[in-house]
Amino acid sequence: MSRDGRLVFMAKTARTFCYGFLGVLFPVYLAEHGLDARGIGVAVTLTLLASAGMTFAIRRPAERYGARAALLAQAGLIVISAAVLLVTEQAWLIVAAAMIGNLAVGSGETGPFLTLEQVAVTRATPRERLTTVLSLYNLAGYGASALGAAAVGRAGASPRVLFAVFLLGGLVQMVTYALMQPDPARAPASRVAAAMPSRPLIRRLAALFALDSLAGGFVLQSLIAYCSTRASTWTWPRSGGRSSGPRSSPASRSSWPRAWRPAWVWSTRWCSPT
Repeated sequence: MSRDGRLVFMAKTARTFCYGFLGVLFPVYLAEHGLDARGIGVAVTLTLLASAGMTFAIRRPAERYGARAALLAQAGLIVISAAVLLVTEQAWLIVAAAMIGNLAVGSGETGPFLTLEQVAVTRATPRERLTTVLSLYNLAGYGASALGAAAVGRAGASPRVLFAVFLLGGLVQMVTYALMQPDPARAPASRVAAAMPSRPLIRRLAALFALDSLAGGFVLQSLIAYCSTRASTWTWPRSGGRSSGPRSSPASRSSWPRAWRPAWVWSTRWCSPT
């Protein structure tokens, strides 16, 4: 693997470490700033939609200016996001900052960084070692995210410490991306469709990924963290009976929704103690 590939690994580790603790902190911090379960569900949904929008929008700039420039721009947005989190106490400004910074609310990273970095790693790796290197790339991300989640309990009572680490992580990413080899200048891409024999396979894989993501949207890391903070207010029923507390167990409720609802409604309605 070339130098650019190693730099991507460094940036990935710094970013996912921050995403690990922010995914746990985000819903709890919003609850402390006045959002209820439904509001937190909306916030999580908006964050995911922003990530999807950035992933789609980054395609043209990356094709025109190269992956290095696009990654630098995304890292700059992380710095802006962290700065906003450090200075604001307004709940919906916190949500806007999370959207700008492509904050990961699930256990795995998604968004424009993943797309661009995988391309950079692929170009920096010999074909015969590509599967191994991409496996290590994902392993580094999950490992750093797990360490970041564990760091939440070490931050004391001040989320500002973690937001400062998020800011530092963004700066580290900007430095590592700046050290990568500049991409050669490119002419605007032609609109003529190229032959893509793998397109049907890619579409089938994308459909499977979408189905998996739909199911995963009900058990996002941030929603689990929020529910865990409310668990002490529940009185769980015995042998499937009704709870004597303010909210019964989700598994024992007599009326589940008859139709699929958005994840921000269905996943959070059980997390409110009232």
